[in-house]
Amino acid sequence: MIWIITGDKRSGKTTLLRQLVDKLGSNGVKGIVAPSEERDGNVVGYDAIVLPLGRKVRIVSRKGMGEKVGRFVMLEKGKREVMRMLSGERENPDLFVFDEFGPLELRGKGLRSIFDEFLKNGEMVVVVVRRSLLSDFIRLIRDEKPYRIIEVGTGREHEMISEVVKMMGRRSS
Repeated sequence: MIWIITGDKRSGKTTLLRQLVDKLGSNGVKGIVAPSEERDGNVVGYDAIVLPLGRKVRIVSRKGMGEKVGRFVMLEKGKREVMRMLSGERENPDLFVFDEFGPLELRGKGLRSIFDEFLKNGEMVVVVVRRSLLSDFIRLIRDEKPYRIIEVGTGREHEMISEVVKMMGRRSS
Protein backbone atom coordinates (compact mmCIF):
# COMPACT_ATOMS: atom_id res chain seq x y z
CA MET A 1 0.00 0.00 0.00
CA ILE A 2 1.20 3.49 -0.84
CA TRP A 3 -0.12 6.35 1.26
CA ILE A 4 0.31 9.69 -0.49
CA ILE A 5 0.27 12.76 1.74
CA THR A 6 -0.48 15.75 -0.45
CA GLY A 7 -1.22 19.45 -0.18
CA ASP A 8 0.14 22.79 -1.24
CA LYS A 9 3.52 24.21 -0.25
CA ARG A 10 3.78 24.81 3.49
CA SER A 11 0.39 23.15 4.17
CA GLY A 12 1.55 20.67 6.84
CA LYS A 13 2.54 17.60 4.81
CA THR A 14 5.82 17.04 6.65
CA THR A 15 4.15 17.78 9.99
CA LEU A 16 1.61 15.03 9.33
CA LEU A 17 4.36 12.60 8.38
CA ARG A 18 6.27 13.46 11.56
CA GLN A 19 3.12 12.82 13.62
CA LEU A 20 2.85 9.36 12.06
CA VAL A 21 6.53 8.58 12.70
CA ASP A 22 6.23 9.84 16.29
CA LYS A 23 3.19 7.60 16.83
CA LEU A 24 4.98 4.52 15.48
CA GLY A 25 8.44 5.12 16.89
CA SER A 26 11.45 4.20 14.80
CA ASN A 27 11.11 0.41 15.08
CA GLY A 28 10.41 -0.93 11.60
CA VAL A 29 10.26 2.57 10.08
CA LYS A 30 12.92 3.60 7.59
CA GLY A 31 13.34 6.54 5.26
CA ILE A 32 13.57 10.30 5.47
CA VAL A 33 11.56 13.15 6.93
CA ALA A 34 12.73 16.55 5.66
CA PRO A 35 11.52 19.54 7.66
CA SER A 36 12.35 23.01 6.41
CA GLU A 37 14.67 25.43 8.13
CA GLU A 38 13.47 29.01 8.21
CA ARG A 39 15.14 32.33 8.87
CA ASP A 40 13.14 35.53 9.06
CA GLY A 41 10.08 33.72 7.70
CA ASN A 42 11.91 32.40 4.62
CA VAL A 43 12.83 28.79 3.90
CA VAL A 44 16.62 28.55 3.63
CA GLY A 45 16.99 24.77 3.36
CA TYR A 46 15.88 21.29 4.33
CA ASP A 47 17.47 18.70 6.57
CA ALA A 48 16.82 15.03 5.94
CA ILE A 49 16.23 13.16 9.19
CA VAL A 50 17.28 9.64 8.29
CA LEU A 51 15.26 6.93 10.03
CA PRO A 52 15.71 4.83 12.05
CA LEU A 53 19.03 6.49 12.87
CA GLY A 54 17.52 9.92 13.56
CA ARG A 55 20.59 11.62 12.07
CA LYS A 56 20.13 15.01 10.38
CA VAL A 57 21.82 15.74 7.08
CA ARG A 58 21.53 19.05 5.20
CA ILE A 59 20.19 17.95 1.85
CA VAL A 60 18.74 21.10 0.25
CA SER A 61 20.03 24.65 0.43
CA ARG A 62 19.83 27.89 -1.49
CA LYS A 63 23.43 27.51 -2.60
CA GLY A 64 26.01 24.78 -2.97
CA MET A 65 27.12 22.03 -5.31
CA GLY A 66 24.41 19.74 -6.67
CA GLU A 67 21.25 19.42 -8.71
CA LYS A 68 19.29 22.64 -9.10
CA VAL A 69 15.58 22.56 -8.33
CA GLY A 70 13.79 25.89 -8.46
CA ARG A 71 15.61 28.37 -6.23
CA PHE A 72 17.24 25.54 -4.27
CA VAL A 73 20.04 23.02 -4.79
CA MET A 74 19.95 19.36 -3.73
CA LEU A 75 23.39 19.17 -2.21
CA GLU A 76 25.47 16.37 -3.70
CA LYS A 77 27.30 15.73 -0.42
CA GLY A 78 24.04 15.51 1.55
CA LYS A 79 22.42 13.29 -1.07
CA ARG A 80 25.38 10.87 -0.98
CA GLU A 81 25.29 10.77 2.81
CA VAL A 82 21.55 10.03 2.92
CA MET A 83 21.92 7.32 0.28
CA ARG A 84 24.83 5.79 2.19
CA MET A 85 22.88 5.71 5.45
CA LEU A 86 19.79 4.21 3.84
CA SER A 87 21.75 1.69 1.78
CA GLY A 88 22.48 -0.29 4.92
CA GLU A 89 18.83 -0.12 5.91
CA ARG A 90 17.15 -1.68 2.88
CA GLU A 91 15.99 -4.95 4.41
CA ASN A 92 12.23 -4.79 3.82
CA PRO A 93 11.06 -2.28 6.43
CA ASP A 94 7.54 -2.46 7.84
CA LEU A 95 7.12 1.13 6.65
CA PHE A 96 9.20 3.30 4.35
CA VAL A 97 8.64 7.07 4.60
CA PHE A 98 9.81 9.50 1.94
CA ASP A 99 9.64 13.28 2.29
CA GLU A 100 9.36 14.57 -0.37
CA PHE A 101 8.98 13.17 -3.87
CA GLY A 102 9.59 16.31 -5.92
CA PRO A 103 10.52 17.54 -9.38
CA LEU A 104 13.99 15.96 -9.30
CA GLU A 105 12.57 12.54 -8.44
CA LEU A 106 9.96 12.87 -11.20
CA ARG A 107 12.88 13.29 -13.62
CA GLY A 108 14.64 10.21 -12.22
CA LYS A 109 17.14 12.27 -10.22
CA GLY A 110 17.54 13.29 -6.59
CA LEU A 111 16.75 10.36 -4.31
CA ARG A 112 14.63 8.52 -6.87
CA SER A 113 16.76 5.36 -6.88
CA ILE A 114 16.28 4.91 -3.12
CA PHE A 115 12.54 5.50 -3.45
CA ASP A 116 12.24 2.99 -6.29
CA GLU A 117 14.12 0.31 -4.38
CA PHE A 118 12.00 0.66 -1.25
CA LEU A 119 8.81 0.82 -3.33
CA LYS A 120 9.75 -2.43 -5.01
CA ASN A 121 10.79 -4.26 -1.83
CA GLY A 122 8.65 -2.71 0.91
CA GLU A 123 5.18 -3.60 2.03
CA MET A 124 4.00 -0.12 2.89
CA VAL A 125 5.18 3.32 1.80
CA VAL A 126 4.11 6.77 2.99
CA VAL A 127 5.27 9.48 0.61
CA VAL A 128 4.86 13.26 0.62
CA VAL A 129 4.00 14.77 -2.77
CA ARG A 130 3.09 18.37 -3.48
CA ARG A 131 -0.41 18.72 -4.97
CA SER A 132 0.95 20.26 -8.17
CA LEU A 133 2.99 17.07 -8.82
CA LEU A 134 0.37 14.55 -7.71
CA SER A 135 -1.01 13.49 -11.10
CA ASP A 136 2.50 12.93 -12.50
CA PHE A 137 3.44 10.91 -9.42
CA ILE A 138 0.32 8.74 -9.66
CA ARG A 139 1.14 7.96 -13.30
CA LEU A 140 4.51 6.62 -12.11
CA ILE A 141 3.24 4.39 -9.30
CA ARG A 142 -0.32 3.38 -10.20
CA ASP A 143 0.70 -0.07 -11.44
CA GLU A 144 3.08 -0.76 -8.52
CA LYS A 145 0.77 -1.06 -5.51
CA PRO A 146 -2.66 0.13 -4.38
CA TYR A 147 -2.56 3.72 -3.16
CA ARG A 148 -4.57 6.14 -1.07
CA ILE A 149 -4.38 9.90 -1.11
CA ILE A 150 -4.53 11.90 2.11
CA GLU A 151 -5.08 15.60 1.51
CA VAL A 152 -3.68 17.78 4.29
CA GLY A 153 -6.25 20.18 5.71
CA THR A 154 -9.33 18.01 5.19
CA GLY A 155 -9.63 17.01 8.85
CA ARG A 156 -9.22 13.32 7.97
CA GLU A 157 -5.48 13.11 8.59
CA HIS A 158 -5.92 11.29 11.91
CA GLU A 159 -7.71 8.48 10.04
CA MET A 160 -4.58 7.84 7.97
CA ILE A 161 -2.40 7.67 11.07
CA SER A 162 -4.80 5.24 12.76
CA GLU A 163 -5.08 3.06 9.67
CA VAL A 164 -1.33 2.88 9.08
CA VAL A 165 -0.77 1.99 12.74
CA LYS A 166 -3.45 -0.69 12.47
CA MET A 167 -2.02 -2.07 9.21
CA MET A 168 1.38 -2.40 10.85
CA GLY A 169 -0.21 -4.51 13.54
CA ARG A 170 0.40 -2.02 16.28
CA ARG A 171 -2.09 -0.54 18.69
CA SER A 172 -2.44 3.20 18.78
CA SER A 173 -2.41 4.73 22.21
